[in-house]
Amino acid sequence: MEMTRRGFLEMQAAMAASMQARVSANDRVRAAFIGCGARAHELMEAMMAHPQFEIPAVCDAYKGRVERAQDRIRGRRGAAPRVLKDYREAIADKSLDALVVATPDHWHKQMVIEALEAGKDVYCEKPLTYRSSEGPEIIAAAKRTGRIVQVGSQGMSSMTQNQARELIRGGKLGKVT
Repeated sequence: MEMTRRGFLEMQAAMAASMQARVSANDRVRAAFIGCGARAHELMEAMMAHPQFEIPAVCDAYKGRVERAQDRIRGRRGAAPRVLKDYREAIADKSLDALVVATPDHWHKQMVIEALEAGKDVYCEKPLTYRSSEGPEIIAAAKRTGRIVQVGSQGMSSMTQNQARELIRGGKLGKVT
């Protein structure tokens, strides 16, 4: 199977969220998903394509999303992840290396900072913050804790984006400012 740029970037982002020799004793990256919507399911698929990743826990406010996540992971890995009722359970779980935050935007800052302070690396779906003023707080928390924050932006590597860049670079649209 040919690896696409998007697939490669997703894999690298997931790996970056738990690098720097901070993996479990068994050399597997254990990441919980906070938020199990459509984009989270795409990320789950990307992670499950690589045997070094485990998804031992999922959390979402909607029962149907959690059930779909359990079915997806069970179907690929044979065992369903446990369901967490509150995202803070994932943050407190010492067996987890990283968290994937794929919740509504207004939750990102709080969840990311709490995860960093608990010693977790974080992959957060875009946008990282709801307000631009929240960005420096996350940067400070990442620096203070020495943890990694990776922000997903899958659209930047899409075929449509690449074609648009080539049109602009080639001058076919005139001067774009």
